[in-house]
Amino acid sequence: MIKLLDGVTDTDAIRAVVGVSEDSRELTDEYFTSRRVEGALRLELSTWLPATLAALEGAADAASEGDSAILIWDAVQQAATYWCAHEVAKTAPIALFQKISDGQNEITRPVMKHKELLDLLFSSYSEYKDLAVDLFSPTTATTYTASWLAGKSSPSFDPVTGA
Repeated sequence: MIKLLDGVTDTDAIRAVVGVSEDSRELTDEYFTSRRVEGALRLELSTWLPATLAALEGAADAASEGDSAILIWDAVQQAATYWCAHEVAKTAPIALFQKISDGQNEITRPVMKHKELLDLLFSSYSEYKDLAVDLFSPTTATTYTASWLAGKSSPSFDPVTGA
């Protein structure tokens, strides 16, 4: 198992979402490193996360149970896992197989159309991404205070009387 981005997700979680185990040798840790999944994930998260991963994880670590910071961190971790699974599954016709046999051993997998798998993974990623952004928005909105200027004005010239 390889932790990606210091534990935002890991290869075991990604394999579980795709539906394979490490024992099957279908998606090895080397596969993830050769595809440079960690760097791609860092780039993807930077396009929509309103804070750094370190800040989000630190806030979650310091928060008490039920705090929105923990929920945000959980949503980010789930979004990262599903995004990586989606990226890995794009190459599924090459890396994943339905049935392989060497005469003695055989691996079989439930039949799922590749497009359906990609749609399912991307849909889950989008849901967790939106959840993380939605949960983060109220946190940032409460730290912003609008300053309004209000007052009473008394003109020194009256245009009706000319005085």
